[in-house]
Order: sequence, then structure tokens, then C-alpha cells
Amino acid sequence: MKRFILSISVLMIVLFGGINRVSADTFDIALGGKVGTTGLGLELTVGLLDSLNTRVGLNTFTYGYDFDVDDFNYDADLNLFTGITRRFYIRNNY
Repeated sequence: MKRFILSISVLMIVLFGGINRVSADTFDIALGGKVGTTGLGLELTVGLLDSLNTRVGLNTFTYGYDFDVDDFNYDADLNLFTGITRRFYIRNNY
């Protein structure tokens, strides 16, 4: 089952990892989702000028695994959160 989940995750990253470009015209708002190595993400793009966008986004990923070694119980948790990132993009209107 773990191999199946890993295979599906890798397939989603390969197919959809590069599809995260969102563009908005002046004063428009665009919302986009993405899948990547940092987990699932959400981005909001706002068009400031005809050739300038700003984009904010966040990514999150959570994974847990419980295992036993020599009568010791381990509860491993991985919680990734990139917080809010902010970027400005200059667009060509050709």
C-alpha cells in the first residue's frame, strides 16, 4: 500500500508539478493550486499593473509513521509548512 501511495504521489508531481503558473490582468484575481516536493499548495495572484503581477502562496505536507524496534514504540511525524511566500512578476504583453 505504501508503494502504491508513493507511486501515485510521484506520478502527480511529474504530471502536475509544473502547472503552477497563474496570471491575472490588471486588478483581476486568479487562484491556483499546485503539487510539488513541498506538498500541496495554494496561490493567489493579483494583477497590479498591465505588466506586473504579485503572487502569494503557501505549501503544506503532513506524514506520519508508527514503528517498533526492539520493544520500543516510535511515532514519527513530519509536518512541513512553507508559510506565505510573496513574489512579483513582470509580464510581457506581446
